[in-house]
Amino acid sequence: LLNGNIHGTNMNPNNATKKEDDDDEDDKKEAEAEDVDDDDDEDEDDEDSEITKSPYEMTLNAEDDVSAFDQLYRVLSNDRKTIGLLTSAQSDVPFTVEDANRLIRAHELIQKSGILYSQEWMAGLIRGATVGKLTTEILLLCLIPTRFIKANALVLGGMLRDVKALDLIKESMIKWDLCSDFPEISEYPSKQLFFSHHKRDCFKCEVFVARAFSCIELFGAQFMTPTLFNKVRQCLTIMEENVS
Repeated sequence: LLNGNIHGTNMNPNNATKKEDDDDEDDKKEAEAEDVDDDDDEDEDDEDSEITKSPYEMTLNAEDDVSAFDQLYRVLSNDRKTIGLLTSAQSDVPFTVEDANRLIRAHELIQKSGILYSQEWMAGLIRGATVGKLTTEILLLCLIPTRFIKANALVLGGMLRDVKALDLIKESMIKWDLCSDFPEISEYPSKQLFFSHHKRDCFKCEVFVARAFSCIELFGAQFMTPTLFNKVRQCLTIMEENVS
């Protein structure tokens, strides 16, 4: 009946057992087919999320579906359970409840500001309100990712200079053993990266790497997943190819 066919009223136990075995075999085949379909979907997602231009585009936010950034978004939404876990005594990172509250408050004010960045925020002054001194990591994570998409190179470059993004990027490369793969960046003599081509895209790549490192520093190395590592490498590759 489940298959929409009527097999009569023969109640022979042997026939019933054979029928159940056939159904089990069909279910097994369907489950295997679904697994294959799921794998195909995952491969398509990975391909779609590859960073070829910059991590922040109209059709791509490289922070999506990344564990470290998922933690950030939960904190920013004032998820007390997540905040409790990240700030617990068992945590091996110095992220405190005060840090979480400052992050949430600063993010709310920055969201209302309607702008990407202001130098006043470095001192913890946002829209006339004082939220306390912000570390560069916390300030970077307070920013609104969708505003990176259309931000011009001048604003992005000034922000990266103020937060000393290159220092964070070089530190991340040391901790993640990436210096030898990207020597132009790791040995860059200036305090700020300059690019010969695609400046705006390269600045957005800098933002992503600095934000990713800030997440890991605040929330813990357990959130450094292969997905995030690959995206960091993709951004560093774009930067390395264009650094001057």
